[in-house]
Amino acid sequence: MKDLPTDIEGYPYQPTPRLVELLQHIVVSQIACGDAHTVALTNEGKLYSWGGGGCGQLGHPDTASMPKDEDGCPYQPKPKLIVALK
Repeated sequence: MKDLPTDIEGYPYQPTPRLVELLQHIVVSQIACGDAHTVALTNEGKLYSWGGGGCGQLGHPDTASMPKDEDGCPYQPKPKLIVALK
């Protein structure tokens, strides 16, 4: 993420659309984006999330195993199925 531009608060962002490789063979019907996280709903009703997860907004309970950003906040770098909603 070091090669990405940053916003006024210093957070990296991807300024142009790009393929989310883990979801390329999955039909996504809806997307919701927050300030630092994204959630994708598939046509099968599965929910994937990724991005900043410091407040539990990703739906993944084991934040201790996630990588940490420069501020020590956990984040999920790639889309991950929200298992609790199976």
